[in-house]
Amino acid sequence: MDADRGSPRRWWGLVIVCLGMMMTFLTITQTLATITAAQRDLHASASGAVWMGSIYTAVVAALVLTAGTVGDILGRRLVFLLGAVVMAAGSAVVLFGGDTTTVIVGQAVMGVGGAMILPNSLALATGLFGDPHERTTAVSIWAAVSGVGLALGPIVGGLLLLSYSWHSVFAINVVLAVVVVVLTLVLVDERRAPGRRLDVPGLVLGIVAIGALSYAVIEGGNVGFGEARIIVAFCVAGVAVVAFVLAEHHSSAPMLHLGLFRNLSFVAANLVGFLGQFTFVGLSFVLVLYFEQVNAYTTLSAGTRMLALTATYVVVSAFASRVVRWLGFRWPMVVGLVATGAGALLLLTVDPTTDFWIVALILVLVAAGSGLILTPSTALAVISVPPTEVGTASGSVNMFRQIGGAVGASLLGTLLTTGLFDALPGALVARGVPAAGAARLTAGAAEGGSLSELPAAVVRPFVAAFGESFTDAFHTAVLVPAIAALVCAVLAGVLVRPARKPATAAAPAPVQPAPEASSYVPGAPIEPAPMSVGGRLSRDNGAPVTGGVLTLIDALGVCAGRGTVDHDGRYHLDRPRGGGMHMLVAAAPGHIPRAAHLPTTPGHHTLDLVLAGGTGLGGRIHGPDGEAVAGARVTVTDTAGEVAGTTTSGADGRYALHGLTAGIHTLTAIAEGRAPVAERVDVAADGIARCDLVLAVLRRIAGTALDSASRPLANLTVSLADAAGRAVATATTDGGGRYAFDGVGPGEFVVTATRYVPVTATVPVGSNGAEQHLVLGATA
Repeated sequence: MDADRGSPRRWWGLVIVCLGMMMTFLTITQTLATITAAQRDLHASASGAVWMGSIYTAVVAALVLTAGTVGDILGRRLVFLLGAVVMAAGSAVVLFGGDTTTVIVGQAVMGVGGAMILPNSLALATGLFGDPHERTTAVSIWAAVSGVGLALGPIVGGLLLLSYSWHSVFAINVVLAVVVVVLTLVLVDERRAPGRRLDVPGLVLGIVAIGALSYAVIEGGNVGFGEARIIVAFCVAGVAVVAFVLAEHHSSAPMLHLGLFRNLSFVAANLVGFLGQFTFVGLSFVLVLYFEQVNAYTTLSAGTRMLALTATYVVVSAFASRVVRWLGFRWPMVVGLVATGAGALLLLTVDPTTDFWIVALILVLVAAGSGLILTPSTALAVISVPPTEVGTASGSVNMFRQIGGAVGASLLGTLLTTGLFDALPGALVARGVPAAGAARLTAGAAEGGSLSELPAAVVRPFVAAFGESFTDAFHTAVLVPAIAALVCAVLAGVLVRPARKPATAAAPAPVQPAPEASSYVPGAPIEPAPMSVGGRLSRDNGAPVTGGVLTLIDALGVCAGRGTVDHDGRYHLDRPRGGGMHMLVAAAPGHIPRAAHLPTTPGHHTLDLVLAGGTGLGGRIHGPDGEAVAGARVTVTDTAGEVAGTTTSGADGRYALHGLTAGIHTLTAIAEGRAPVAERVDVAADGIARCDLVLAVLRRIAGTALDSASRPLANLTVSLADAAGRAVATATTDGGGRYAFDGVGPGEFVVTATRYVPVTATVPVGSNGAEQHLVLGATA
């Protein structure tokens, strides 16, 4: 889609790509919103309900890294489209599913589709834009839409459940998938990254590890963690993890580069990403169940109340990058983890009688903390590694986030259901229900029974005992992310290296200007700042590049410093002390700009850059007699109508434009007192194309309108047309019968006077203009 990078089509393409990605997040919360209704309708067991709520994220976590590689190999649009189709197929399975197993299988199929969509949607979104600023905007929109999907899930699900069964919620994905497939084929072009290879051993072992762990956690809560099959599942997960590490260590194309984990900041980023998603998804899961099963809210009412969590998360995430620019990475993540942990601890005070406004304030605190965790953790992972590993780092932290979501839903869901059914018999007995009856009621609740099936005499004590037991189990479940977040806050404070506040474009970091010729000796050592870079800009032939500008850009796209070269092409810039990844951009008139990543280690680094004189266009602007036209405005536009370059002709009429892309362009020249000219030019892939333009001097046609007695005619309309009959201008004669047309180019023109019988005269216009008198007879 390179040809469309300057057209509005790329933004429509972004809308469609984001719509497809939104399905993957919409599915998470719409599934959570329908868990209670689905469990009751299908008479699903407690573990079955947990499987339905967590299998989707578990499959996404297992496949997301590999799906990105497959997209690079086969084509990102193709895999994105196949993901939408697979997601629609899985949704259809759930839509028509009549038992728990079918629904779980459908959710797993949806997870395969979600894994295919997620990484390739981001790759397609960034590939639509060539301009770095537009690309940053596109990524921000992509990230924001994920939060919108999380927020919409419970609301849309609740609205549909007002009139339809829980199955209807999954029809949304089918409809969205059809729209995404059709419009993607129209608006998004295929993109690949040749040279990538699939890590099959890593893929298989990753699936086994995540699958075995999920099975052990969920089923262990149902049958007991001492059961032989649960112990075997944990062992399989452990062996698979060890085998995965060994396979990745020896793989020539690993899906996860283990060497990156030697960097403590990278370790912290992945740990925080895992914990952040673990807490957000896990708490969302148990909160929805609490709202619906203890507070007896409808699905729509529960979804509306969950906006305190999801909407706050979306808003805070949007501003998290600005906070990082001011404070660095460590403190926003530490504060976010503390806020999340504190919010989770405050949930221990919630019971069925707590006013919702208190619960809402707690959820806002948790969501604000999560918003400060997840976005900075991704950025930290990216800037903590060498430039060649940026893609791998991004994929790694996203994988750990998905695993965190899967483990959060399954572990907290298991703790909730296990604690509930362990405590329920005792609570029932305490309310006068016989032990045998309490055991039967607990077994019925565990199998998804409803209150309508209970004898009237036990409904009231069952509701009270269920609410008490559920609340106790809820408190146990939320205690886990609370403790984990606070411990992780300490680890983040220790592992993440503090960084000085990055400078903004309005207030760049201090720049040491290039030394003057009188004091600077080439090759002499420079007393380095704690982190600095210096070197020389030169051409292909070794000659210095003068007039060059150097710009430092940090990982968030913020200008961190700027400087210029001296007469010998040398430069020196101090870098922010916080370290991290920076890019140095060198630009100079008449040369192709060049960018290079800088080492992340402290000290002074020498970086010499060679700037090539790029593809360009040059020539001379002159008049018909060869005279130079100085000060002419020369502009080049591409086939999309975008301005590719502009300049002004010199005193000798010459102009030059560099850094153009190869292809057909339109060259225009405008100068005062001369006729503008436009010409089609073909710019070659290398070298400078030449095109001279001739600007004719604009002249005057003037004359007098007289009647047959040679008296001047005032207020008479006179029109001017070119040789093809096209109207050029009109004028009105003055009191002496005079008229004039200024700014007329060379050629033949037709002058016509009306009101009397029209008189027409053909006037050749030369270098000195033309004089034409008109004699009219009787009135018309």
